[in-house]
Amino acid sequence: MIEDGTRAWLFDTYAWALRRFAPGVLEGERELVLPTDAFFPDRIESHDHAAEQMLQRIIQHSGIGDVTIDLFAQEPEVDPAMGHERSGTSLEFLAEWVADQETERLALVYNSDLPRRPELFIAVTAWHIAEVMVEADEIPGGEDYWAHAVDVATVFMGFGIFMANVSNRFERISDGDLEGWQRSGFGSLSQIEVLYTLAIFVRLLGSGEKSALTHLDPKLRGSFERCLADLASFGDEMARLRSVGTPTPVPSADD
Repeated sequence: MIEDGTRAWLFDTYAWALRRFAPGVLEGERELVLPTDAFFPDRIESHDHAAEQMLQRIIQHSGIGDVTIDLFAQEPEVDPAMGHERSGTSLEFLAEWVADQETERLALVYNSDLPRRPELFIAVTAWHIAEVMVEADEIPGGEDYWAHAVDVATVFMGFGIFMANVSNRFERISDGDLEGWQRSGFGSLSQIEVLYTLAIFVRLLGSGEKSALTHLDPKLRGSFERCLADLASFGDEMARLRSVGTPTPVPSADD
């Protein structure tokens, strides 16, 4: 399980997120986004089309409102030593924000291979949307914990299943005459920390535990259940979060 200091930081960061991103998580305005047709129902005609359709669904489910994000694909780099694209390692670059010189807007440039792996594309894109919403000087612990807070914000937006499933994965690589497997991850929180963050989210929602267990990688389900069990010992902290996320009643004219 996670360390006491990490758990305390996660509770404090959730309290910050509830204040920063509004209390909708307690009022049905947020939901656990799942890798199902109910959330991503679009018929895909090409990888470029897939990227655009998934982006629109991510914006819809993230609760950030009606925003426009320009999206551009970048081809994987060719390995100059091999003279060909390195299979399995071309996703080393995932995505980044750049300033569009024509529109003067931020544009998200993504690895053109990324839409072939929808779960990873969704996690990466949701993370980058959360990235622009997190100010380093606001978060518990300060700027050293900025990337960790972006992970928490991504789960808070509803994308914890995707973050957990891609946080620690094995990929087959082929590099010339060399073949094998490599471990790669995404995000700054460890896998168990992402699962604990997801456990806090579904407990705040008051629903989603069964759905999370269904759609988590089978290897993660036992760890997630242990996170839920551990969380049951911290009722005071959960009550604190619910009090942060509960709107203060507006006095009536008769009061």
